[in-house]
Amino acid sequence: MKRIEVVAPNIKRHQTGVTSTIIAAVGAQAKLRPVAALGFGLPASLPQLRWRDLLGAWSRPPGLSHRIWHARRPDEMMVGLLLRHLLRQPWKLVFTSHDAHDHPKLYRWMAARMDAIVASTRASADCIDPAAHVIGHGVDAQAFTPAPDRAAEWRALGLPGAYGLGTFGRIRPQKGQDVLVRALCETLPRHPDAGYVIAGLTTAAHRDFEAGLRAQLAAAGIADRVTFLGEVEAAMIRRLYRAVSLYIQPGRSEGYGLTPIEAMASGTAAISTRVGAAADMVIEGVTGHLVDVEDWQAMAARLHERLSDMAGTLAMGVAGRAHVLAQHTAQIEAQRLFAVYDMLVPRGERP
Repeated sequence: MKRIEVVAPNIKRHQTGVTSTIIAAVGAQAKLRPVAALGFGLPASLPQLRWRDLLGAWSRPPGLSHRIWHARRPDEMMVGLLLRHLLRQPWKLVFTSHDAHDHPKLYRWMAARMDAIVASTRASADCIDPAAHVIGHGVDAQAFTPAPDRAAEWRALGLPGAYGLGTFGRIRPQKGQDVLVRALCETLPRHPDAGYVIAGLTTAAHRDFEAGLRAQLAAAGIADRVTFLGEVEAAMIRRLYRAVSLYIQPGRSEGYGLTPIEAMASGTAAISTRVGAAADMVIEGVTGHLVDVEDWQAMAARLHERLSDMAGTLAMGVAGRAHVLAQHTAQIEAQRLFAVYDMLVPRGERP
């Protein structure tokens, strides 16, 4: 613990979009400074602390007056406040807000006691603190990479069709898979070579929702062309990005919505609803398309357009990879976060 300067907690057992942002950011930061993650569901390759290592946090890292505790969830804010005010450990507290909506009183109370607020979008900053540092998330462009032959990757996975499309994320109404399925029922019968894969956890509360999706697909005669994989490991998600020729994010709301840039980093064109940071990530007509929330007809039209011009769709994927490398890598995010940390704890300063 002695040399660690920044701790990024991940107090969530299930893999979520926030977990993905932590893994990408810490992976990039740790190549430059002593940074470690703490918590659950983290890859072995990521520098990590154990909970008992926090007992060594009364000491200070060389040349610094404080460590940084960088929380991304409300419960992680609470742990940081307890470490600083109950245990009297020397921490500076940073919180990244992803949500663009009103927050509960406890959330706002804790956020007001952070030393710095980072917001992933301008909309989320306006909801928590207009003076927040707006820093978009990045992806590890070495982990998410294009495949030389997408069709071959698709076949190797044993999925239906000559080529594939996909959507990844928890299955629930917020994620908009019902809007997607309406679009698929309109589009897939016109493109018999296309298969579709949906990967993501369905909790007990949303099993009826998934059953309804399957029933619609069966009624349209395309159930055998749409595969539900359930929750899969992160390595499998990366493989799926390399296999699909088009990625669709159909959500009704997203705090940020990392999947379009994960897809683009993998050389995959993306269609997304206008949620979260999608408008900052997807360049209309260049790396993919944007459609309005709930507009299944527009989504179907864009799907048909892209499936009717696969050469153009693959070219969008190439453009997407170039856009991510220029604007949305984890390395860019890491440098911007270090600038915030250094404002709070100047390098070489000790009490």
